[in-house]
Amino acid sequence: MTPTAAPDAPDPNTTLVCFCHGVLEAEIRRAIAEGARTVADVQAKTRASTGCGGCQPEVERLLAELLGAAKA
Repeated sequence: MTPTAAPDAPDPNTTLVCFCHGVLEAEIRRAIAEGARTVADVQAKTRASTGCGGCQPEVERLLAELLGAAKA
């Protein structure tokens, strides 16, 4: 199951996180749901944060949000 965003959050299916490689938030969420546990894992699965690196804080935030939720 792919984790979902809060009801008032922007749609992850249309939210572009990585402008360099055109990676949507939904793709990053899917990578995390499928086992990505680090920024390097997300990079390997999606290419997000492998260009300019400007989206790395957002990748880190998603990891913390989704993995923190998985631990709770």
